Amino acid sequence: MPDIPSFFNRIDFISILLPGYVPIVAYLVIFRPATLFSEKALSFDIFSSVVFIVAGPALGLALLQLHRGALAIISILRARTPKKKAADEKFLMDYAKIRVKMKTDERLELDEAEALCDFSISTGLGLLALCVVIFLKLGWFRIDFIILLAGGIILILGAYLQWSEAYSPMFEILKKKYAKSRY
Repeated sequence: MPDIPSFFNRIDFISILLPGYVPIVAYLVIFRPATLFSEKALSFDIFSSVVFIVAGPALGLALLQLHRGALAIISILRARTPKKKAADEKFLMDYAKIRVKMKTDERLELDEAEALCDFSISTGLGLLALCVVIFLKLGWFRIDFIILLAGGIILILGAYLQWSEAYSPMFEILKKKYAKSRY
């Protein structure tokens, strides 16, 4: 793992920074290869400053907020019945109580599992958005379109598996562990 500047932690790096870098670099390789590979290519200092300090984190955070906002809207729409609304509210209350009670190492482990889900969803959404751009500009019968489409779908399905097989079981174990303790 590369050294991460001290103002970013590993979880921020996984869930916010990396999902922004992947679509930007893929875009440059597909639509602007001269920017990277020609004699007139940008200097690495300028390129790395623009992509890795400004554009990548901005895009990564936008993708993170996009998918979390979409999930919140889906949750609100799903909670049309009082029973579903009560279940969602109970989950949020349990989650908050458990996070307060958790030990630091447990919280970090849960946060890392969540960050891996965020990475997969955000990067998958970025790749799928890039597929739309490729489709509109170049058409769909292209190898880069097919690769990015497959990558985006695989990442989003992988996020679901990460959520269902790692994050959710971990949360349920912590919920059982701290259910008896008083808040």
